[in-house]
Amino acid sequence: MIKKLWFFIPIFITVGFFQDYLKVNINHYADTAQQIPGFFQLDPNQRELALHQATPDFPFDYYYSHSKFGALNSMTESGIVRFKWEVAFFFVFVHLALVLWAYRHMNWPKNRLYAAIGFYFLCLAASGGFWTLGKAIGSPQQGYAVARRLLGFLQSPLPLVLTLMAAWLYLKWNPEKT
Repeated sequence: MIKKLWFFIPIFITVGFFQDYLKVNINHYADTAQQIPGFFQLDPNQRELALHQATPDFPFDYYYSHSKFGALNSMTESGIVRFKWEVAFFFVFVHLALVLWAYRHMNWPKNRLYAAIGFYFLCLAASGGFWTLGKAIGSPQQGYAVARRLLGFLQSPLPLVLTLMAAWLYLKWNPEKT
């Protein structure tokens, strides 16, 4: 079962690097922009210069030394927040598609595909619920932290790894099901 999935490893790694590149750029941009008064009133060229001047020279710290995603310079503050959420949900669905592709590659029954889809949507609903609950009880940071952890889990190969381990254990303990 696992031997059929080796070619998924470079796919997950490639997706992970691209995902990290986008998220690090967005987070660095948003964090640095908050430290610069009047940042979002600047034009894109002035923003780029202001960001460059405000970024410390730490050549081995990826948060500061990565190449920049220039498209952020033309976005509004609310546009950047929206883009951050869009990127998060995009990668949730990319990882769901990879998980479903892996299941299909292993010829798993359709009910497991539907269960995976249901699990992802349940986690998305729980994430939204924690975020909403945090805002409702006056602890938006705590609600966001839990919601972000759930989304982070879905934006990783962990759901695939855990379901493969569970299936392997199930078949090991129930050999008559193989």
